[in-house]
Amino acid sequence: PSPETLVAMATPSPLIKFSRWGLLGLGVVYGFVHRRTLAEKEAGLRAREEKKAAKHRQEEEERKQLILNSNVVMDPSSKDFDLGRAIMVYSATNSSNAAHGHH
Repeated sequence: PSPETLVAMATPSPLIKFSRWGLLGLGVVYGFVHRRTLAEKEAGLRAREEKKAAKHRQEEEERKQLILNSNVVMDPSSKDFDLGRAIMVYSATNSSNAAHGHH
């Protein structure tokens, strides 16, 4: 083949060029739209998880307050002493202090 024929074969037609650029543009637009859709979905999931975590923290705090407000005998020599309840109150008190930066 002559050099002119090789150049002509190596140069794509205007239709091919237009198609390539058009498809590239469509791919970029699709990527932006898809990314935005995924970001919105992720934001919704994050919001639900945060709401769930806040509810869990509130329930945990209510449980601790219920335990702390109950009349638990902490004196081991008393006949009304209940080791299980005393441990629950002790752990609730310590985890509450740890959450607020106390030891």
